Formats: sequence, C-alpha cells, structure tokens
Amino acid sequence: MADPAPVQDESFPEGATSLNRRTLVDACLANRDVTIRTVKVEDLGQIRMVERASFPDPYPQLRFLMLHFKAREGFIVACKDGIVGYAISEIRGGRGHIISMAVSPESRGSGIGEALLEESIRRLDPRVNEIYLEVREDNQAAIRLYEKFSFRRTGEFIERYYPGGEAAVVMLRSSPKAG
Repeated sequence: MADPAPVQDESFPEGATSLNRRTLVDACLANRDVTIRTVKVEDLGQIRMVERASFPDPYPQLRFLMLHFKAREGFIVACKDGIVGYAISEIRGGRGHIISMAVSPESRGSGIGEALLEESIRRLDPRVNEIYLEVREDNQAAIRLYEKFSFRRTGEFIERYYPGGEAAVVMLRSSPKAG
C-alpha cells in the first residue's frame, strides 16, 4: 500500500505536512526544554494545579490517582521546570478515548497541547480503529486543536455532561489499527 499523500497544515511553516509534523513539534519542544513522559505518582500534586488553573470544575485528587493506575501509559505529562500539561487516554470498549487534557495558562500557545495530543494518538493508534473525546461546546481553541489532528464532530452532543451543566461535543478520529 502506498504512503498517504502529505497534507499541508496551515498551523505549521510553509511546506510542513502531516507526515513531518512530529519532527516540527519535537523541535518546538526542544527549543523550550520540554519533555513528554508517562506520569509518576509524585506528579499528581502539580497536575492538580494545572487542572485547577484550566477548568471551572477540576477533577478531585482521588480521580487523578485512580486514573494513574487505570490509564497507566496513557497518562502523560509535559515537563519544563515542573509539570506544565497533561493528557489522559485509555482504551474503552475497543476504542481509544482521550479522557482529559490540559496545559497551564502560562504555557498555552507554545505547542505543548499539540505535543501531548500527538503522543496520546501515537500510543493509541496501533491498538484501536478510532479515537474519541468529549469537549465543551464553547471551547473553540480545543476544538480547533482536535480538528488539526483529524478529529471530526460526530454530530452527537451530551447534554449536561459537565458539572456546570454544559453540553459536550463528541469528536472522533479514525486510526489505522495494527494488524
């Protein structure tokens, strides 16, 4: 089977394609001394601080501890002089699920969210046919990020998904499954 044709991505420099996006994200992170790795239990306090700064209804500490043991390799962090972002993913019902993702306010716009999402997808893709997520319908920055990585709105809304009563938009991305 032929390799997929490169696709121009407007968020990267002229000539950048989806096939070399990973190299560009890595270079972006290297310039900022950021590393992405699997979470450690001692990271949970800093993750909670990123969560509180990012969401009006943050997960409780116990939820992060439970996700640390449940998601294992799917729980990743971005580090630069401490935790500046995280992403949590797992396989649920044979499908990949991005459970939660956040970047500290002072680190947003620097490629960290893209790198976390890219790494989550990389870890899920070989094991699933599709990846889905839920996002607040008014979170346009997150929706644009997910669309950049080929997530598409399914047309499904989950009413009162979030504690404040907001609805969630369900987004889906097809993934090649390892044979």
